[in-house]
Amino acid sequence: MEEWNNDLRFGAAYDRLEGLQARYGFVGGIVYPNSIPRGGATWSSEMVGLDQNNLLVRGDASLRLVDFGNPRVDVVLSPHTRPAMTWRNLTVVDGGFRERRSRSDYIKGEFYGSRATEAGGVFERRSIVGAFGAKR
Repeated sequence: MEEWNNDLRFGAAYDRLEGLQARYGFVGGIVYPNSIPRGGATWSSEMVGLDQNNLLVRGDASLRLVDFGNPRVDVVLSPHTRPAMTWRNLTVVDGGFRERRSRSDYIKGEFYGSRATEAGGVFERRSIVGAFGAKR
């Protein structure tokens, strides 16, 4: 599990119960209404996940808010030793963003903190399930 301040926590976990296995990412934090900043903004830090063999995958995370009149965000997750995963032009609604291409290809995130000082979310792509967190 990774964490910043008191506004955001995120991580990835594996669980096995009665023969069933599960991999999941989780993120949680304090969301403040109308906290999206005006002007250009970027957030960066890291991602963590589990691959199809339940091996830990770490990497970098970066987000860029690109259009404040109609807020959109680009997210790039760069696992170490694996190809980058990119989501572009995601619409920001009520401080959050999401895209689901299929059951195993999705991202869902939010901005956290009193001035959207942090961002985080969960994702699955290329058999990696995990979460990310970033600081402005």
